[in-house]
Amino acid sequence: MGQNRPLRSVHTAKDWTPETIRDHVIPALSPTFYPLDRSQDVFSWDPY
Repeated sequence: MGQNRPLRSVHTAKDWTPETIRDHVIPALSPTFYPLDRSQDVFSWDPY
């Protein structure tokens, strides 16, 4: 496991709303999203 670190950030001069997150943040950050593998593919034991 590695340390978390920011890869990108998004800011606005206005307040964030669910709509601005949907319309601006998600499209801006989605290219840097890390693919989440199923835990069975990563852990040989039940991590829960």
